[in-house]
Amino acid sequence: MSLLSIPYASWLADFVALGHRQGGVEVQGRKMIESFLLRSGVDFLVQEFNTRLPRYDHVSLVADGAVVPCLPTGLRSGEIPNQYHLLSSLISSQKNIDDTNINFNPRCPGAISQANFYFAPSVAVDALDIPTLVQAKEVNGIVEVVPVDHVSANILVGNTIDPEYIVFTHYDSIGPGAIDNASGTYTVVRACVDARETLSNTLYVIGGNEELSYDYPVYWGRGYRAFEEEYGELLEKAKRMLIVDSVGNTKTTIHDDPRLLKLGFPIRSMDKYLQKTAFLMGDFDNLMQVYQSSADTLDRLSSSYVDDVYNALIGAVK
Repeated sequence: MSLLSIPYASWLADFVALGHRQGGVEVQGRKMIESFLLRSGVDFLVQEFNTRLPRYDHVSLVADGAVVPCLPTGLRSGEIPNQYHLLSSLISSQKNIDDTNINFNPRCPGAISQANFYFAPSVAVDALDIPTLVQAKEVNGIVEVVPVDHVSANILVGNTIDPEYIVFTHYDSIGPGAIDNASGTYTVVRACVDARETLSNTLYVIGGNEELSYDYPVYWGRGYRAFEEEYGELLEKAKRMLIVDSVGNTKTTIHDDPRLLKLGFPIRSMDKYLQKTAFLMGDFDNLMQVYQSSADTLDRLSSSYVDDVYNALIGAVK
């Protein structure tokens, strides 16, 4: 079935069309959400918070005099002097967070996947270019990056006093982010509008600045931690917390694996809440084929799977 069959399909398409939702484009995404909620007559609160983002002034990679296409994944400026530190981005960035590298996603050939970021000079390349780099006699890369201040925001809809359920999702992205995480944003926004009966017992948190910040060493999840800092007592009160992320590409699955929860919802007090938290997501292996790349486009979503996660969410909070 075409995505045109789902409610608010044009809104979802326009949201994905914003592209790389960082910095000013993240703000555009926030305004789209707020405008949609206002037009629908749904009240909300906005929690603004300060963060920092990378501004890339120069990024390049050359092998034996030929330019190799790359995208920045380093949060520090400097030189990449050779190809000796090729790194699969399927390895957790936390293992190499301070290491200069050239990284690639072996599951995503044909596109550059900015799957991980590092506090060191680093770039991501297409896995198809790895043979060129391996065989080259000389490889040199340069990353020039400056941290810049940014004001992001969480959008809070529903019960902000004593919610029985808290549902989290995020609206920023690396690349167009149809699966990760326009689909999750759409699901939660749709719940706020079409299932208003849930607003009395549920708080929906549509979070900003989830993908990338200068928080060290866990650079992702900044918006969730900002919520925790200001609204930590609500985490204590809630009976259950749900994270909706990277859905709509396959049938929805519900996970309570502690490692996955800490990865996808990296608040500081996560250990306290593991027993009452669950992840609503699609298939992880399927996601890796387009993860944080230009290939994560609207055609990766299915109307039946988008409806599936919506129904799963509403069933969980009723």
